[in-house]
Amino acid sequence: MKIIKQGEYTLEQAEDGDWNLYKHDVYERGSVLEGQPRRSLRGFYKSPTDALNANPLIYIDVLDHSTKVEHQMSDVPPDWFDPLNAGEEW
Repeated sequence: MKIIKQGEYTLEQAEDGDWNLYKHDVYERGSVLEGQPRRSLRGFYKSPTDALNANPLIYIDVLDHSTKVEHQMSDVPPDWFDPLNAGEEW
């Protein structure tokens, strides 16, 4: 698997040979995954050239690992959680 990284975006080769463009940031306040890394699919391409032509401002660097992260949910709700607000329980 080849991976190309630039700042908050990565271009990662999928098992089928296509290339997936991901944006990286963190889950915002209010999410059950608040503060954890988020990887969002932004597009898929047949080649790195196609991806770069569609996103000309991306500077690339090659990595040798996937950027996928497994998420962990806490057993304790965050301070801001109010079960009366949405009728939900943690």
